[in-house]
Amino acid sequence: MQNLFLQRKSRWLVVSAILVLVLFGGLLVAALLLTAHEREVRVQERVAAEARWEQAAYSQYEMEVSMDGCRYQIRYRSVSATIRSVPLSCSFPPTTVARLFTIAEHDGLVEELCDARGCPCESVTSVRGQYDPTLGYPTNVVVEVDLHPTWWKVDLWQHILENRALPPCLTHHVSVIQVLHLTGNS
Repeated sequence: MQNLFLQRKSRWLVVSAILVLVLFGGLLVAALLLTAHEREVRVQERVAAEARWEQAAYSQYEMEVSMDGCRYQIRYRSVSATIRSVPLSCSFPPTTVARLFTIAEHDGLVEELCDARGCPCESVTSVRGQYDPTLGYPTNVVVEVDLHPTWWKVDLWQHILENRALPPCLTHHVSVIQVLHLTGNS
């Protein structure tokens, strides 16, 4: 009798484990599909905004930009940009509208991070943009970069064995770029 009870309990545990794995797998697939859909919507929004900006055909514009609390003004004429004012504490390169669109194109970018001993880490970039409804230029660009170990690569496991520690790649960085003001003419 006790043997029969143990067999049923064992079957129940196996069935429960299978159900949990199926449920977890389903949730993972749903999350990946949702992420892919969100990324496709962001691409469509960016492409439409870029078309509006090109249609506006500004050959000259001035804009005030804030990135991570650092503000500066830039004047763009034809193919060159001139910085009007940048505090010394700013550590990022000044940008143009075209550069903001290029940054937004990096949404979904996955890059291996390598050193002389291999590639134990990778970075995943996510970019969300908001665009001016009339002219299309980016008004707000949020760039998130996640660095994490590549658990499926031998390089990571070699690093762990040699150093008895994970590589320094468990980080999350967020940058916010805002166009505070833009005026221009064709």
